[in-house]
Amino acid sequence: MKLVPHRKCLVVIFLQVFLFALLLYINGISQSVNYPMQLQAEEHRHPQKNTSSLKEETKKREFEDHPQIEIGAKYDAHLPMVPVLEEGNIASIPSHNIANVDNQKYLFYYSHSGFSNQLIGLARAAQLAHSTNRTLILPPILPHKDDGDGRSAGTACNPYIKSGKFIRIAKLDATKCLGAPKNTKYVKFSEIIDLSKLSQTTNVTFVDLCEFVEKEPVLTLQYFHPESPVQKVDLDGYCTIHHRRPYSKMVNHFQSIFSNSTVAIIPSAFVIRSSNSQSEAFSRNFLVYPPSSNLLAVIHSVRARLPPDYIGLHMRYKDKYNFEKCFSENKTEVSDMIQHENMAMMEKDGTNGTSSVFIASNSQKVVTCYKQFLRKAGFRTLSLSDVLEKDSSVLASIKVPLSTIYLVLDQIMVSLGNRVVLQSKMGISTFQSTFQRVIVEWNTERSELKLGEDWR
Repeated sequence: MKLVPHRKCLVVIFLQVFLFALLLYINGISQSVNYPMQLQAEEHRHPQKNTSSLKEETKKREFEDHPQIEIGAKYDAHLPMVPVLEEGNIASIPSHNIANVDNQKYLFYYSHSGFSNQLIGLARAAQLAHSTNRTLILPPILPHKDDGDGRSAGTACNPYIKSGKFIRIAKLDATKCLGAPKNTKYVKFSEIIDLSKLSQTTNVTFVDLCEFVEKEPVLTLQYFHPESPVQKVDLDGYCTIHHRRPYSKMVNHFQSIFSNSTVAIIPSAFVIRSSNSQSEAFSRNFLVYPPSSNLLAVIHSVRARLPPDYIGLHMRYKDKYNFEKCFSENKTEVSDMIQHENMAMMEKDGTNGTSSVFIASNSQKVVTCYKQFLRKAGFRTLSLSDVLEKDSSVLASIKVPLSTIYLVLDQIMVSLGNRVVLQSKMGISTFQSTFQRVIVEWNTERSELKLGEDWR
């Protein structure tokens, strides 16, 4: 049967519509199958898009809803998760989605060793923060490494070899902030140092770790989470290229690692030995730090209980030194040094000399031994324990462990003497030279403590 022309047109149109509908149907199925693969490929090409702003807000709310969660305090702690990136690739952490309204960058570090070495680490970290235009996050003051909760760094290259371990320990310092201020285990540097004055002197901005945790919960989760990535760091090059980089190249190396990181965390600041023309001034500003108002009040109170004129004596022995037999100790060397300084007081200072000696040491047995010996030699001897024996309430205003505040006050009270005698039974020791260097610096600049005209 032959189709008439108009019927042929209808059949052709029908077939065209049918084929077009069939093609749309097939194309739709293909897109539904390929879309997840395309999305996965897109995510692979742009990993920073994995975390949307909505997810960031969710994580922020989770942190705020559970303020008592200790970040990484327990391995099974239930924590708001952050993206875990490839180990060692900290510079790739995206910063554009972070709730950092001031667009600030920060520096934090693993703190360790005794108080004097913590001051050196603080000074070196502050200079690096100044050179890289970062705000320095202050770690807590630590007790001495032999006092239970203290910690050390080991050999010079240990912070590089064990970068991951040290940085993760540093991150756990943030857990001490959760629940503060009731948590007395966290000791702020502001208890000892007037940070506002120090900031003016050094042109470095400081923020206490606990204040940072409160101010930047999203950054805290991203950079202080125990599973967030860490970077193996040897800034000055001593452990990898076997010579120290010049300071400017050390800063450039730092920037090459952390340029995209809002928070840079390094395994130690104490081991940074690269220096420039400003390093000595930075070191001195931190070793002879401006005391906090509370510490200055304590210094006034303790100094008022000491004689107008005295010689400060400090003796440094090895940690855990077994000082058992006082009679076998060669004590005449110390008494000769005291007599020499006494003569210098009379000749150079125009005083009548003094028979008073303030004694300090890292060993209480050494203090007891020399007090007995010097008394027999005709000197009046005092120690910090003697001064505070009847009333130690003056120390209550400073929220610092007694072992730390005694160390600080020993150091300052020795330095406030008219003359200073330093004795070391350490051999070569950075800690010893640092502690006693601080005494010499304080003694040179006693007027900076502003004790008034009647302090000597």
